[in-house]
Amino acid sequence: HVYHEKSVAEQNSIDMAWQLLQEDQFEDLRYCICSTSAELERFRQLVVQAVLATDIADKELKVLRNSRWDSAFADVTREENPMDTVNRKATIVIE
Repeated sequence: HVYHEKSVAEQNSIDMAWQLLQEDQFEDLRYCICSTSAELERFRQLVVQAVLATDIADKELKVLRNSRWDSAFADVTREENPMDTVNRKATIVIE
């Protein structure tokens, strides 16, 4: 895999873990975690973001995380579905 010199260890860990999760012996676990392809895609996104967030050496990523955090927890009074707000904040906290 080509990681473009960014978060190489973290991306390698994601690849290894995802390959392991795809093994036949973990079919039941995969179904418990995500029973649809959309849930599987979202789960992978969460895993990737959570693992990449551990790369403390990436300055660009730190700026992006700080910006997303500020946006998610800003005292903005905008019309939004309350569950969207909860889900966005939960995703940011996981990252």
